[in-house]
Amino acid sequence: MKTERTVYFIPRYIAALKYYERLFPLLREAGWEPAFLLFEDGGMVAHCAGRGVPVYTKLIPQEGTWMIPFISHVRAFERMRHDIRKFLDTEKPACIIAEVTVTDQVGMLLYEAKKRGVDTAALQWAFRSAETEHPPISFMRMLKKIRAQHPFFVWAYTRWMYVWLLVRFLTLLDLLAGGHRYRFADVVP
Repeated sequence: MKTERTVYFIPRYIAALKYYERLFPLLREAGWEPAFLLFEDGGMVAHCAGRGVPVYTKLIPQEGTWMIPFISHVRAFERMRHDIRKFLDTEKPACIIAEVTVTDQVGMLLYEAKKRGVDTAALQWAFRSAETEHPPISFMRMLKKIRAQHPFFVWAYTRWMYVWLLVRFLTLLDLLAGGHRYRFADVVP
């Protein structure tokens, strides 16, 4: 897609993809060329191929064979940053529309797009009332919940601790790099 008025939608689930797909005829009538930009598959690639919907799939990460703690994640972020910059340079989107809650990869895309002057927007595709919100739970309550749900409590606790340390490590790398490089803030318009 090299149309100057291309708008990319970033769905996280197939339900959101089907919802956004309903908007495509109206956007085409208004002179836009809508397409999907996917960061994960989840059956969405097959759905788009079956319906002839334009989709960009080069940002779906490939599964690695082994992992080195912390280093593998930083390398994956650098690879993703390179792929995102390549996407923005080659496709030249006019607008990128994501969901209100974004992953780190989508946050990286929105951050790079804003730096290049690409319009970004957040679209909530489903209603979520305040009654469905879960109050934040304390660390000890979360551990008790994990212990009750997972027979492999040690594995779950270790996994949680690794993610907690990874977030702190990436934040430290941000501070050393002098900007938002690995963790992103204020990317949703």
